[in-house]
Amino acid sequence: MSCRPEKLQVAVSYGLPAVALAVVLSLSSCEAGGPASSIAGFVSACPQRNWEACRRRDNSLDRASIESFQRMLDRAFDDAYSVSSLRKSTTKEQFERLIVRDPTTAFLFDSTTSFRTGKAIRTIRTSSETFATISKITIARHLARLPRFSDSWLAKYLLFIRKTPDGTVIIDPLRASGLVSREGKATPGVPDFTPAIREGIEDTHAVITFMVGHELYHLERPLVCAGSAEQCNALRREDEANADGYSVQILHSLELKDPSGGYRLAIPAYVFSQLMLTMEGSTGRSPIVGGQHPPNHERLRSAALAIRAWCDSNPSDASSAADRDLADSALKIVADIDRETPSKYFSAVDAEASAVTLASLKIY
Repeated sequence: MSCRPEKLQVAVSYGLPAVALAVVLSLSSCEAGGPASSIAGFVSACPQRNWEACRRRDNSLDRASIESFQRMLDRAFDDAYSVSSLRKSTTKEQFERLIVRDPTTAFLFDSTTSFRTGKAIRTIRTSSETFATISKITIARHLARLPRFSDSWLAKYLLFIRKTPDGTVIIDPLRASGLVSREGKATPGVPDFTPAIREGIEDTHAVITFMVGHELYHLERPLVCAGSAEQCNALRREDEANADGYSVQILHSLELKDPSGGYRLAIPAYVFSQLMLTMEGSTGRSPIVGGQHPPNHERLRSAALAIRAWCDSNPSDASSAADRDLADSALKIVADIDRETPSKYFSAVDAEASAVTLASLKIY
């Protein structure tokens, strides 16, 4: 997969992962058995209605409403665990994967170890809202390749997410662009957008796999620090960078095992660049939560450095040059943030976001 990152004014317009949002989607439009089919089943279970409202309502009522997300998380865990060093010292039964119901937390991914009846249980935790947020961003990236769309439209959509108040439903890119109506019906005459949904779902799977790999590193190597707060913060930043590097290696190992599996090495840089743009330092959104994770521009830095290191070690790989270019572009963005300071940089992003309206996103 070739990637062409672009810097657009004060933000990056990378691409990302995604779940099919508010669209009436038949199961036949997705390949049977893959991650797309399970998500499509969840979406089609709420036809002719606001998919987001339906998802939030059902999340508060029963577990079945997030089973498709659970399947994707479980599959991502199985994949990451199969190539991790943890498989030599643990069994899969010593892990649990938990999806919590929290519609106000746009991004949550962390891990803990607890003891039950004398046994260590390692828990990886995320939320259905995390799947939905990542999905919207990723599908938007692939929609940007359709007629009338562009990278500038993608940047505006991400800025619109940034100004959406915490706890409020983030409008999906299909409705925002006018590809589908508010009720989820496809607008007559629009181009076929189902490939963008399938691509987005594959990206979502790669992102979740990366996140799981990151947490597996923490579970295998718990961070212990008895130094000063400054020393521990520095050690924590190093630990987060090492976890991202470890997860990049997991994606690469999976790609070698199954080149058609969609384990896209560059996805981590996409994830953190987009989440950085939509949430970091925003006056309208709460900080990203999830353990002791650093700001997304720091995670973008560590992911980009890990990708660049891998590319330097594998110069003959078919995607190495494109991935290296993406990593270098991401590091330039982070250098801009360092130079301007995060406060000034994201204040400028907020100012630009304030000018984006829903009407300006509608192109059909």
